[in-house]
This record gives sequence, C-alpha cells and structure tokens, in this order.
Amino acid sequence: MADSFNLLTEPWIPVIYTDGSVADISIRNIFAEAHDIQGLACDLPTVNVAVFRTLLAIFYRSVSEDMLKDQKYWAKLWKESTLPLDAITNYLDSVSGRFDLLDPEKPFLQTPGLHNSKGEWKDLRTIIADSSKEDALFAQSDPDLELSYAKAAQWLIHTQNFDYSGIKTGAVGDSRVNDGKGYPIGISWLGWLGCTVIKGKDFKETLLFNYAPPESLSRNLNSDLPIWEEPPLTSAVRKNARVNGQIGLLTWPQRRILLHNNGTGIDKVLVCNGDPVDYLSQSNNETMTPWRYSEAQSKKAKRPIYMPKTLNPGEALWRGLNSLLPPDQTTNYVTNDKDRLPITKPPHTITKLARRSGKPLPEDFRITVDVTSMIYGGKQASYDTIVHDTLTFPGLLALIDEGKKLRDIAELAVNRAVAAASELGKFAANVRRCEINGKDSSSTAANKARAVAYSLIDPRFREWLSKLSISQTDAQQQLQEWTDWLRNTMRKEGKRIAGEASPAAWAGRKIRISKDKEIVYSIGLVELWFYKGLCDALPRRPIEGE
Repeated sequence: MADSFNLLTEPWIPVIYTDGSVADISIRNIFAEAHDIQGLACDLPTVNVAVFRTLLAIFYRSVSEDMLKDQKYWAKLWKESTLPLDAITNYLDSVSGRFDLLDPEKPFLQTPGLHNSKGEWKDLRTIIADSSKEDALFAQSDPDLELSYAKAAQWLIHTQNFDYSGIKTGAVGDSRVNDGKGYPIGISWLGWLGCTVIKGKDFKETLLFNYAPPESLSRNLNSDLPIWEEPPLTSAVRKNARVNGQIGLLTWPQRRILLHNNGTGIDKVLVCNGDPVDYLSQSNNETMTPWRYSEAQSKKAKRPIYMPKTLNPGEALWRGLNSLLPPDQTTNYVTNDKDRLPITKPPHTITKLARRSGKPLPEDFRITVDVTSMIYGGKQASYDTIVHDTLTFPGLLALIDEGKKLRDIAELAVNRAVAAASELGKFAANVRRCEINGKDSSSTAANKARAVAYSLIDPRFREWLSKLSISQTDAQQQLQEWTDWLRNTMRKEGKRIAGEASPAAWAGRKIRISKDKEIVYSIGLVELWFYKGLCDALPRRPIEGE
C-alpha cells in the first residue's frame, strides 16, 4: 500500500521537450532540465496554468533574495545555460516535507483530518473539470475509476486555483458551516483572471520571463509566502489571513481539500470552503493578468477598483490587444473625481519584461503571451468552458513612452481589421434586404459574414503582428500593406456574397425606412454603400504629390 508520493521526486508533471518527446517528470527534474523542456503538457490549459504558477512560486522563493541583492542577477541568469540549481535545490530541501501528497499530517495543498459530520466522501467528479454539456471540458468514462497519484496532484492544484462556487461539503471545525453545508464564498482566484503566461523558447526562459515581482516584494520577502511555508491547514479559516503579494496568490488555499488514498490511487475526495480572497484588492499583488477599471465597484467602494480582465469567449485575443499594452495617455482614460485613471492596465509581467528589451534582451525582442480564462456556468456554480489564446508581438509595444508610435500603428491595424469585418457584415445584411424571400434574416446574414471575415483575418493578423518591425518607417509600410490586403479581401468576399444573391435581389426590393420615405434596396445600390464604407475605413496610400 502506497503511503508516500513526494512531488519533488516522483514523476507527475507532463512536459514536452524541445525535441518533441513527452514524459512525466518530478519537480526537481523540471528545474534541472528546464533548458531542454519546451513547456507543460497537461490535459487542459487551465491545468497547465495552475501547475506553472506552483512551480513559479518555488522559483520566486529560490531566487528572490539574490534578485533583491543584485540588480543584474536576472541578466546573469538570462545568459546562463541552466537555472541556478544550487539555490533551487537548497530551497526544495528546506521544504521537502511539505510536498508529500499522502503525508498524514501535512499532505501537499490539503487539510489533514478533513471530514464532515457524516464521515462522507465525494466522487472524483468534484475535482475533475467537466460539465453537463455535450462539449464537456474533460470526459471521464467512469466516475468511480481511481486517479493515479500523478493525475490526482494535477487536479488537486487545479481545484485550488480554478474551483467553481456553489455549496460545498461542510467541514467539521469550520464555524461558517450551517446545517452541514458550506455556503458559497466564490470561485477560486484564477477563475477571475485572464491568466497570462509569457512563453520563452524553453521552460528556463518561461520562468525568467514571468518573474516580475511587485514592488511590495522587497518589503514582504519574509511574509509573502507560499502555502507550504505556512503552518498546516485546518478546517477553520486562518485567522488574519491576508494576501501579502504575488507569491501568496500563486498558492492561495481557497478550498480545504483532502484526497482519499485507497492504497493504489485516489478514489474519493472532500472539497470544502477555505480562505476567501478579496478579489477587488489584488491589482497591486497579481502580476499575471490584464486589469479593467470598474466604475460600479469604484463607486461602491469609494476608491478606484480594478478587476481582472478575462478573455471573451468567441473573440480573438488580438482584438483586445490594448489590454496587454500600456494605455493611451489621452484617450484610454476615465475621470474619477479629479483623477485620470486608465481604463485598462496590462499584466505587470509584460511591462517588466519589455523594459529588458535592449538590455539584456535584443532590441527587437518578441513577446509571446499565452492567455487562459475559465468560463463558469450559472451563479459560477459549474464549469462551462475554457478560453485560451496565444499572441506574439514586439516587446517595444509594451514600453510606455518609447513604444507609443509603434503601439498606435498596431492598434490602428486592429481597428481597421474590426472595421473591415463590420463593413462586410453590413453589406451581407443589406444584400439580404434586397431579397424577397431570403432564407436568413439580415442579422443572421451579417453574423455569418463577420464570422467568415474574421476567419480570414485572424491567421493573417497574427502573422502580421508577430513580424511588425520596430522601425517606424517599415511599420508604416507594413500597416499600409495590411490595409490594402483587408480592402482587397473584403471586396472579394463582397463579390462572393453578391454572386450568391437571387436575380430578384438585383432588381431590388422597396423598403420603407420612414413614414414618408421608401428606398429600393438593390445589389447595385448596396454595393456602392459597401465600397464607400471600405474606402472610408481602409484608406489607400496617398498618391505622391497630393
């Protein structure tokens, strides 16, 4: 019967190596081999994020003291071929007793002795991220099938980070329990975020790129701690538990959990309420998400409140590019009393890394971000779906002053792409209005056309942005080429839509647009509107001498 599974030495983290091979490895090995590892390869993007943040907490605790002592230490690590293994090994040795998944007194990320008044356990569906919908996030063929210790560790970390809200099992010893139930305290912390991980060419670079401690770390080096450096959890809420910085948030125990070991694997689990986190007050602590100004919450709190910004389902990350970059100093602000506040704020990790462009990173360094959000069902009491996207752009874009002109070009390219798709949608709707007996409504036709437009634009824009020059002259040329491509592509699609119209649509259809006015909608007329709209939204290159 297995009575120990230490995550420092047992293989449990799925990784893909730079040569394309895959394997499960231990925590010690992932740091030792980081330069040969491309990234994590868990079942879901959310599991990758949760496991990565756990490893990042280890990295923070291993190197932060040296980082604070030596301002050039990050650059030194960047130039080294491997991570500082002596520092990491020393740290892991000091906390090795807290990483045993099955330890009876201090099991990793769990609460020893956790139980409810009836002595019941729950099946594994409690921690495996699935849903009642047909497109379930993760389908387990048999809910009674046990999990290996390796898989159980992954889902344990995922649950602490992304668990849904709703009524939980009432733990004995938790004063909040009423009638055997733990009433909702909200989703876990990462559920609020557009979890942003900056990707390097290997796992060593990825760890370095996401090391961007808030200013508070220098003051809180000995108080901003991961949960495994705190006393073992009990079922009660920790007295005076508060977030002291990014490290605390990386491992915050929003739930009290205990895995049931049957000797060969994990077959049951208990998930109860843990320590709530004040999700309205973490913008100075959490470095790995974009933020948005909340007018409603600010009025309620009588102070500026920034909420984490999640990915929008069905909308590509590049359409919200401005949320990853510094705000425009003149237009992207709101006025709160006498203060001007940015509407959005980028992840601190991006702005911190951008400042390293040119020294020690190359001036034309490219940032690749991997952003993940969990979308929940009604009352946030179930998982719905996962939104995940990746984008590459010049690091110069994220510099507040030096990158402003290039940022204007990139955001203009986004706006023109959105305008192009909009014009095609309006044209499709107008073509439908020309029809006497069309099969789609005008709004349906517009939605279909916009979807087609974005399917054409999306891969092209990603490539365009990834290759955007940091030279203003070259970037302007690239913008014009992008604009010309949009115009030509939308015209081709417009011709296709017009070509599919019935003969009657060319003759036209009389539509009353007001009490005293009627217009004959015909393909010829709406094409004129369409071409004018494209010309206004997508200007041509000025002719020399004009």
